[in-house]
Amino acid sequence: MQTLTQDYSPNSYAHIGTLGDNKKGLTCSYETLSQAEISRRISIYPTFELARDSTLRAEVDGFWVPSAYPDIKDFIFDKRLRIANIYLEVIPDLVLAGRNFLQPQTVERIYHHPATINLLKATGVRYESAIATTSNSMACVHALEDPKNSIAATNATCAQHYKMSIYCRLTENLEMPFLLFTSGLTP
Repeated sequence: MQTLTQDYSPNSYAHIGTLGDNKKGLTCSYETLSQAEISRRISIYPTFELARDSTLRAEVDGFWVPSAYPDIKDFIFDKRLRIANIYLEVIPDLVLAGRNFLQPQTVERIYHHPATINLLKATGVRYESAIATTSNSMACVHALEDPKNSIAATNATCAQHYKMSIYCRLTENLEMPFLLFTSGLTP
């Protein structure tokens, strides 16, 4: 058997880490890194901070973070890190989804990833409370497990994975900058 390797450009890496859920990815970060084809191997972590720690321990070559990540400033100003490159990638569509076939006009709760908060008003759905979750996957899980009438603002990848009905698209073909951080420490 012969093993083939891709001829990588100078901006390619052997192993990059990023945020991922349920060992299947399911995050915009994982999906875009996979599509960017800049790494032979991708490791997923429950937080970007753990991906950073693996980078600093030289377990991975770097880690991939969307510019919408609220705490990205902590990485930018970390003197142990450097921004190796910035990539503009199309993220999975952000959608409004739920367990019912038809979109409700009113719900008690809408679960959402923190980065989607500004999109909630555009849904046209009246809701009593908006509850931020730790990830798009968790927005789906909470909406499905909630005994009350609830929905999720999430990415299409997660909505499809959890077999939710997609009521509307909040974004389509949205391009987002992703930063690739590497260790700035010299060995």
